[in-house]
Amino acid sequence: MNYLDIVNNADPNQVVDGMVQIKANYLANGYFLPNTNPLRDNSISTIKDHFSNTSILQPDNLKVYLATSVVAHCFDGWLYLSQAIDSLLKGDKGAAIHLAYYAELRGTMSFLARQGVLVNDRRHISISSLGINNCTLKATTHVATWKFLENWINSPTVDHTPLLQYFTVKGKTFDHWIGAIPSPVSSQVASTITLQWLKDWSFDVQNYEDDRAFRNTVSYQPQHLVDNLPIDFKAKFSGICNIWKFIEPNSTDKFALLDKYLFSRLFHNIHQNSLPPSANITLQQLISQTFTASGSGDDEAIKSIVDQGITNQLFTTARTPTITSATGELMPLNIISRALLLLRISSGCVFDLMTSAGINKNHIDFYLNNLGNNNGFWSGATPTDFDLLWDDVTDSISFIDELLHEPNDIILKDLYDEWPKELHYFKQISRASFWGSCA
Repeated sequence: MNYLDIVNNADPNQVVDGMVQIKANYLANGYFLPNTNPLRDNSISTIKDHFSNTSILQPDNLKVYLATSVVAHCFDGWLYLSQAIDSLLKGDKGAAIHLAYYAELRGTMSFLARQGVLVNDRRHISISSLGINNCTLKATTHVATWKFLENWINSPTVDHTPLLQYFTVKGKTFDHWIGAIPSPVSSQVASTITLQWLKDWSFDVQNYEDDRAFRNTVSYQPQHLVDNLPIDFKAKFSGICNIWKFIEPNSTDKFALLDKYLFSRLFHNIHQNSLPPSANITLQQLISQTFTASGSGDDEAIKSIVDQGITNQLFTTARTPTITSATGELMPLNIISRALLLLRISSGCVFDLMTSAGINKNHIDFYLNNLGNNNGFWSGATPTDFDLLWDDVTDSISFIDELLHEPNDIILKDLYDEWPKELHYFKQISRASFWGSCA
């Protein structure tokens, strides 16, 4: 099978079945995968043997491994993103791009695993109700990941609407909100809307393929030969501060502001392309009528976003290349922004998968507690409410905000000398993996 055949034949429900098996057999013992799963320690050689018929992989082993990969790739991706921000705020733009690229890659591999596709060095497979599908194309992990994503997005037969289950406003998923639109939207139209929405908010695979090339540039070629200009740290801190504000959780939504922007962009597409001419209503009226039909009052933040325009620096930078072609200047915030959007989707995949299998954070405390303690997010027992992890960073964000409003430039050495705690928390964006992924 080629890339398109693999994604067309992949079945996300099989991944849910894998997570159900994990809950029934392994979580109580403190692990996701048993020692008997041949993919656990060396998936590359196991799948190579599967392709050569030396040892045939069993579908249940693949299901369980895919389900585990959704979770593990997501948390790893967020850690890479934190390291990318740390590198940027140490003045190393090349390392920031390198690490942000891997955050993108892991987020996408998590997403593909949720769809039932396993990207594995030169040997790629997917799971369906009929068993395991082998990919006949032998691309490397970095090439295959973006090819699978591109084919998933552009497939005429894949149902793209499950993506809408990964985002929430007022505690309700986007597919719920589409279902509440007074003018009914068919599933086929909804899938088309979702596809256009993906492309509209920078889910452009060409950007990610370009990022792979740029990653090679900064990873393997001498640095600071072309781009050795002083770094405008005020601009970098401003961009990261903006990202933080997008991922703040609230009582009902895990990425409250980001999802409100995405909601507004989604309904903008619906308003422009899918309503009958007889509807004759504004975007604001469409949203308001949908809230009323769903039994909810208007959301003032969404009203403000629509009134002021649904564009933000985050989406602008996410559309922009990582390296400026004219000057060779490295632009790490652009790839960091793209990585954040992919990890938002990945976190939605994890939450959706675990809730579908009846799993909450208490079931996987053995995994989360070590991550939290090892990365210094907490000490001892796992917090009962991951929204509390936001409390540590609020003072840091407020402090940086104050600096940004001062006329003087931000001098990095002064920050490290005088405000190390605030700067430390400001870099820990991987905290969002906990409140974003766990019920």
